[in-house]
Amino acid sequence: MKALLINPYYVIPGVWTPYFPDEPLALEYLAAIVADGHDVQILDCVGEFPHQYKGLPSGQVRVGAYPEQIKARISAWRPDLVGITIQFFTQMQQAYDTSRLVKEVDKNIVTVVGGAYACAVPERVLSENLAIDIVVVGEGELTFRELLDKEATGLDEIKGIVYRKGNSIVRNEPRELIDNLDEIPFPQRDLVPFDNYSSSLLIGSFRGRLNTLITWLRFNRDWERIKIRLRHLLTSRNLAPFRGYSPVRRACILTSRGCTFDCHFCSLRSIYGRRYRMRSPGNVLEEIEMLAKDYGVGAIGIVDENFNVSQKRLIELCKGVIERSINVNFLALGGHLAPWLDFETLSLMNKAGFHELWFGVENADQEILKKVLNKNIDLNNVEGVANACQEAGIIPASCFMIGVPGETIKTMENTVAFALKSGLKKVVLYTFQPMPGTKLYDDCVENGWLVDGYDPSRALPHSSRSYINTPEFSPEDVFRIAEKGKKLLRKAGKMEQPRE
Repeated sequence: MKALLINPYYVIPGVWTPYFPDEPLALEYLAAIVADGHDVQILDCVGEFPHQYKGLPSGQVRVGAYPEQIKARISAWRPDLVGITIQFFTQMQQAYDTSRLVKEVDKNIVTVVGGAYACAVPERVLSENLAIDIVVVGEGELTFRELLDKEATGLDEIKGIVYRKGNSIVRNEPRELIDNLDEIPFPQRDLVPFDNYSSSLLIGSFRGRLNTLITWLRFNRDWERIKIRLRHLLTSRNLAPFRGYSPVRRACILTSRGCTFDCHFCSLRSIYGRRYRMRSPGNVLEEIEMLAKDYGVGAIGIVDENFNVSQKRLIELCKGVIERSINVNFLALGGHLAPWLDFETLSLMNKAGFHELWFGVENADQEILKKVLNKNIDLNNVEGVANACQEAGIIPASCFMIGVPGETIKTMENTVAFALKSGLKKVVLYTFQPMPGTKLYDDCVENGWLVDGYDPSRALPHSSRSYINTPEFSPEDVFRIAEKGKKLLRKAGKMEQPRE
């Protein structure tokens, strides 16, 4: 069977431009697991067209392939099935538009969508868009392979899908998760424009670099943010190998799946439930070594939701990198604020190439963490771990979130103050956006806290806008505190742009 996997174009705020795409790991994994029996191509609408920007009336910017380019690729490949990923709610409309383009080319092509937020609301996806035939719920590799093996027939026998049957929407029983992650082939990176994921102002063609600079000036009028980006550019060799300003090739890897937490603002459990599984150190090291030797990669972003759950595995990984003399910088985007992250362990990580560690602290109020967010961390560990990171030569970074139900104006201000004084070198300040498939979204609906017209597909947690109104605060309160907090964090040199 012939399949085309599509990562849709993006719609982003102007201040996020120029946008440096990451490789679509989920699609690369899907392609790898069916490579021995089916013909598969990947269309990464952003990765293949990284310099195409179009300003929209809303003030946002469209990045990536235009409709005619997407249709031309579909017409040329003539797939039997098209799979589209919806990683975030803000990509829903783009995925919907892409599915309609597929049906315009050939209404007989089977359209399948997957990803974290498609898993969270599969019935909604199918009811809102008749151009989508099937939603894959949960871990996608085995389900995708069975769909192709059975040529998208006998759907009632395929676990892990929700599909349209006549005028009804049918949800099949869930598919079991893959027990041994080492059995999954490495992502098939030869199907994507790998070099484009390292595009920056420092490498690439002259035309591409010039386009990046023009785009930067075209959509950005905030000179304070531009100064921050220039500072990153000037120090890129030492401080920003993962932000699009580094002269090295970048890649992403996933070393585990799931999370040990069950945070009430996160919809990850719609894919993995409460199970957390890790690849073996040897399997991870093999992929890292392959990326360094075969692809010339010098910077690797570890995109796990919770990377350092196991101290034993982390130490084995670091020792393996050192023993194999792999010269790569590492960034861990999802780290556990574990009390065992002491100077000795962090020094070993630094020796192995770890450059930057991100933790999800989220809030500076222990009661809100426990009772509202269901985030089981101890705030007393933050400063100690942050200081130990700096002493070991690693940049400590964290995400914080304000505007959560149960907060007050005072707790939000305290969170900003905590982020400033905690010893963290980089901070992203989010505004809480309730997303379907999470307990906090259900709480907001039940209590009538959502503002009229709230649309999750258009809500950006990186913006300062809030869409909930509780007895303790208004959306205007949250906006004011967020803007003031970001200004203070920028002044302190801590504020990190979400897409740099």
